This record gives sequence, structure tokens and C-alpha cells, in this order.
Amino acid sequence: MTVDPKSVIALDNISKSYGSVAVLDGVSLSVPGAAYVALCGASGAGKTTLLGILGLLEAPTSGDYRFRGESTRALGDRQLAELRNRAFGFVFQQFSLIPGLSAWQNVARPLTFARVPRREHKRRALELLERLGLAARAEHRPSQLSGGEQQRVAIARALITDPEVILADEPTGNLPPEQWGPILDAFDLLHEAGKTIILVTHNPAVAERASSVLWLRAGKLAQDVAPRNPVGGSTSGATEPLAPTAGAGSEEAGVLLEFLGGAQVKTHGEEVRIPPRLMDILAMLVANPHGLTGEQLLLLVYGEDGRSGTLKSALSKLRRVVPIRSRPYRLETGLTADFIRLEDALAKGDVAAALALYGGSLLPQSEAPGVTVLRERLDSAIRRAVLELGEGNLTWRLAQTLGGDLEVWEAAVEQLAESDPRRTLAAVHAEQLRAEWQ
Repeated sequence: MTVDPKSVIALDNISKSYGSVAVLDGVSLSVPGAAYVALCGASGAGKTTLLGILGLLEAPTSGDYRFRGESTRALGDRQLAELRNRAFGFVFQQFSLIPGLSAWQNVARPLTFARVPRREHKRRALELLERLGLAARAEHRPSQLSGGEQQRVAIARALITDPEVILADEPTGNLPPEQWGPILDAFDLLHEAGKTIILVTHNPAVAERASSVLWLRAGKLAQDVAPRNPVGGSTSGATEPLAPTAGAGSEEAGVLLEFLGGAQVKTHGEEVRIPPRLMDILAMLVANPHGLTGEQLLLLVYGEDGRSGTLKSALSKLRRVVPIRSRPYRLETGLTADFIRLEDALAKGDVAAALALYGGSLLPQSEAPGVTVLRERLDSAIRRAVLELGEGNLTWRLAQTLGGDLEVWEAAVEQLAESDPRRTLAAVHAEQLRAEWQ
């Protein structure tokens, strides 16, 4: 691949596999300086893996990654750590602030490891907090801040060493929509200040704030959208578009069913809105490919108080989207879902592939009896498999997804390298959870 001399980041045919499972497949990408890129895709598409490679937290299986024109392939662990700490700032879904420290002390903490004189710590931290609209909250501890304010403190912490590139993994993922505004405004300000931002999100409303949107589908870059929101409102000052990527323009065919971490149904690439109860029925039919009697389906979805008329009405609506046979009730062959692929991966021992599919619990808001049992089984299986494998990157991802599982955060601390910035954040989160348990 010919690399644009203006590129800060250049990926040339990057692939990443865990055992026999390919998570990224031939990704080529050129990101110019001061770009603001939203990286989108369904659960299991490889977004977090790609972000980890970009931040030098993971090494690709094959391909070349060049930063400022220099290949990172031959760098040793110490050199990678120095480049990572100098050039990258990380914003994660979990805020991971230290409960016993004030906002400015949390922001200033990375300066200790950067060997900045202590007399400079508070001044730099206060300047950043003021830029992010938090000057009045500088002395407050995390428990005295809203979720949105905590995330802005985390953004300030990522900026305190003045990195060139900001990598954000679902920065609004743990916040209600009404708290997104100040977070996204903060990224807009960073973009205007010339920072290169790569932000992972699954939410179109968040992606709209970026200048370029990049889609990952099954480990491949599938779409590249040119800048839409140039700084200053003039195309003459716009950030340059991302370089063309392999696989652009490909489109998913047939029916796509996703149940983990939420719910989504697509037919021929178009999302179809389906009410929660119909998603419960669909999940039970997917989980029982040989079919269910009406009585079985009724009990699994509605429980003892369910009525056959209600079920028949729901099935009639569902048939408008997916083909369902009767006697017994079952889906047409060829339809599968993310949680079935997860179970297949676990059965083969491909833990990384299973975790890549695990965007969260199965239909987390559902109270259907069958969904509840299946959800508990899946959660337990993926958790057990990751902890038994003992691979730091995978444990970190699971900890981020689960959020409040102390044992998984403690395992991440043990398994991540000391030079990995995620290790400190994992330790902070574990400390916070221990305090909540006491």
C-alpha cells in the first residue's frame, strides 16, 4: 500500500487471529493528522481489536502498522510502551477514576509516570478541567460527580500528557443520552485543536459528530464515508477523507439476527424494528432449531400466565419479517444468530472468537423465562472460558463488557503487562468495586 505522507496512522493488510479464528482480515487504512473518525459495526465485528492494535496494546498477526511513516513491527516492548505513552491517550467506556482522589488529582495522575515535576501537576490538570467545563468541580471526588462529568474527567486524564492521537472505546456507552452532549462537545473541541481522534461506537447519533465514519463487518472494512463536518464549516479546511479500503461497498444479504448486548434484526442489510416480546420469541426459536410446540413456546416466552391467542398474534406479526413454520414452530433453515455462533466457538475452544461476539448479555431487558435461563447459561460460559484461558487482552475486554465483576477486573490486573495503561485502570476499577462491597 502507498502511504500518504500526511498520514499519522497507516495500516497495511492488517490481520488478527486468535488460534484458528480471524477477528480482523486484511485491514488497510490511512488516517491523516487531525482526522476525527468514528469506527462503527455490530458486536463481534472487530472494532475493539482494531482499536487495541491502533493503540499498540495488541500486535497484529500479520501486516504492517506504520506510525508517522515508521513501521512498529520491529519495536521491542519497551519501545512500544514509550511510543504508546507518548503518542496516545485512551478513553474507555469505564471511567476508572480513583475514588479517594479529587477530579484534578485523577487527571494529574499520569504525570507521575511521565516524570513531570510535581509542582506542574495541579496547574496542568486545572487548565484541562477548565477547557472541559469542569473548573468548578476540580476538588470534587468521583462520587460527587455525575456520570457525564466523570467521563469528562477521564477525557482530561487522557489528554494530560498531550498525546497526538485520542483513542476512545464507546465513551458514551455507560451514559444515558441526556449526558452525551458535553462528552461529544469535548471531542469536537479536541478535533478543532488538531488532535487525531478515533472513536468506537455502535450508536449512529454519536458517529454523526465525526468527520469520517468507518464500518467494520466481520473483520473487514466495509464502508468509508467522506468528511461531513469540516472544522470551521468550510470545505477548504476540511479534514482529508480516509484512504480507500478493501471490501468497500460489500453488503450483507439475507437475515441477520443479533441478540447479545441488545437486539437487532436486519433483512438484506436494512434494520427492521421488532418489539421486545417478538424478539423473545425469535430468540427461543433460534435456540431450538428442531422446533417447539405452542405450549412450550408459550411457557418459554410468557410463562404460566401466557395465552395461546397472544402467542398466535405475535407469531403472525413476526412472520412478516422472518419465515416461521408450524407444527412444530421453527425457523426456516439457514437462519442463525450471534449467540449460536458464540456457543459454537466455545464448543471448539475458540474463546477469542466467542468473546468477539459477546457484546453483552442476551436480551438484557427481557424477563421471559426461557431467555432468562439462556442468558445465565451464556454469561456463565463465556466468563468461565475467558478466566480459564488467562489472556490479558481478552480478560480486559470481558471486564469492560461486564462492568461490575470484581473477579474479572482482578484477573485483568494480574494478566496485563505492567507497561500496559489498562492495567492501572483495571486496578483502579477493582479497588472501587472492593470499596463498594465493604
